[in-house]
Amino acid sequence: MYADAYNRITQPLREHPAAARALMLLDRLLVGAVAATFVAFLAVLALTSNLSRAIAVALTCALGLLMANALRSALNRPRPVERFPGLMPLLPTRTRGRSLPSRHAFSAWVIALSLLEGGAGWAAAGICLAVAVSASRVLGGAHAPRDVAAGAVLAALVTALGHLAFIVTDLGLPTPL
Repeated sequence: MYADAYNRITQPLREHPAAARALMLLDRLLVGAVAATFVAFLAVLALTSNLSRAIAVALTCALGLLMANALRSALNRPRPVERFPGLMPLLPTRTRGRSLPSRHAFSAWVIALSLLEGGAGWAAAGICLAVAVSASRVLGGAHAPRDVAAGAVLAALVTALGHLAFIVTDLGLPTPL
């Protein structure tokens, strides 16, 4: 059922190879845009606010990515092409398994949620990019919707914990570590 629905929805892209190539290019450009936005945000934060806050945001995202990778490896959930015979993905994947959570979606969402503290402009840019990354991963067939949803939820948890840890240490409260 999933393979049939996916193939039907993406058939127009398969009929126009240039459109399928555009999706692959867009997927790569979105990843670059997320990274560039994050670097710019960290630079602005470090230069206008305080360096320790920029470091805390960067560490939250980096440690979160390590957690997401560990969870992916531990769960080792199959990718849609492995789960649904007949599915014809538009984005090639180099790995088998390790589909849940989507690392692309996690990274985009943890960065987007970190950008919230930069104000409405940063937040809007981050959320738009995270939605686009998540959609491209599903549309490309690299991940099922649950994979990108899991990445977004995990990103929300990691970001909340990272911000809470910073607040606790910033206030000088004792930490369990």
